[in-house]
Amino acid sequence: MDRLSSCRMCNRVVVMGEGNILQEGSHDELVKDESGKYYELWMVQAQYYS
Repeated sequence: MDRLSSCRMCNRVVVMGEGNILQEGSHDELVKDESGKYYELWMVQAQYYS
């Protein structure tokens, strides 16, 4: 798992799993979806971003 902090500056983020696109959008859009994979990954690493 790579650090996601740089995704905050991206125009578009694509979240993939098992060769499929699971989600796509901006960081702000994806982090609002609390049931999404991006949110799950973000929260695992969020403690290091403060």
